[in-house]
Amino acid sequence: MLTVRLGSVISPMIGGLLLATGGVAWNYGLAAAGTFITTLTLLRLPQLRRRLSRASIR
Repeated sequence: MLTVRLGSVISPMIGGLLLATGGVAWNYGLAAAGTFITTLTLLRLPQLRRRLSRASIR
């Protein structure tokens, strides 16, 4: 619970510092890069196999 509360305080603070330092366009670039990296990571996850129950096979 403590980490959630700290994250809710620290994340906006870091975002504000990045916005003040780099500007809006730079922050959009960081957000796009983060989204791209997250998407690549999710695409590399193995696919789950469906388990069919005996009732659905009939």
